[in-house]
Amino acid sequence: FYGNELYPGDVVKPPKHPEAPSDLPFMAGNWDYKSDDIGDSHHHCQACTVPTQNAIEYRRWYYAAVTWTDHNMGLALQKLKDLGEYDNTIVMFHADHGWQLGELNEWSKKTNTELATHIPMLIRVPWKTNSIGKKTNVRMELVDLYRTVADLAGLTNIQDSVQGKSVAAALDDPSTTVFEEKAAFSQIGRCQCQMQDLSNTVQCGLNACCRVAQNSTDYNFMGYTMRTKDYRYTTWVSWNHTASDLYGPSWEYPNGHELYNLTTDTGMDFDYDGYSVNLAYEPGYQSLVQQLHQQLKDAVMKMH
Repeated sequence: FYGNELYPGDVVKPPKHPEAPSDLPFMAGNWDYKSDDIGDSHHHCQACTVPTQNAIEYRRWYYAAVTWTDHNMGLALQKLKDLGEYDNTIVMFHADHGWQLGELNEWSKKTNTELATHIPMLIRVPWKTNSIGKKTNVRMELVDLYRTVADLAGLTNIQDSVQGKSVAAALDDPSTTVFEEKAAFSQIGRCQCQMQDLSNTVQCGLNACCRVAQNSTDYNFMGYTMRTKDYRYTTWVSWNHTASDLYGPSWEYPNGHELYNLTTDTGMDFDYDGYSVNLAYEPGYQSLVQQLHQQLKDAVMKMH
């Protein structure tokens, strides 16, 4: 599964939108080439993009890795057939995060973008014949997996403390509108934010606050995101770490907002134009920003 054999020549294209969105809060990005994700020294600030040919090669080999994963999924399904269990086994295939391959000047995950948090989710339930070969627009979250699988397997008496919502009904009718108002949520922290000498810009530390205690003064911001049917809204709030019993988001001090119109997004185009235009500071969207901010805050407070 070599990249230059599977995806030769100009089969692989560079990202359509290689620059970060305008008016993007500085803490929103992940632009340090010293991270474990990409070692390209060109990528060290919000405006520092990877050369086109480099981007094409990185994409080529990532595509090959995805093809290898697809191949292994096929082997697993074939094994179920060989064992005679293919028609009575629920199969779920998903990732734990999305990935960015140069879109919006991002490489890897560690952001709150649509591409970093939108994952592949394949569910095969042989006895749910209406769902076979179908796609649904339901915004399912990983936290929904437990309750969904329990429903599909006919299990009952799930504890009230189990988070998430079963979306098993979507396998009876993939076009159902029952979940139309269901939103999806994500969050990521930002720590050790300071001026970087190489780029002369303020950037945050690597690895999205990994191994940084939430009551540490190095813990600077939390980015909360809500994906609705038509929009993706993110707010970056200061992190209160003044006392061990108080640390948490300071909702009254938002440091940045992001708003993207995804009304026509099918999820199939990683270069969708709407990902690259931050509308949060446009005059015509201020009432919507306020509405979504309150909705997001209310949802997060319920989770905690």
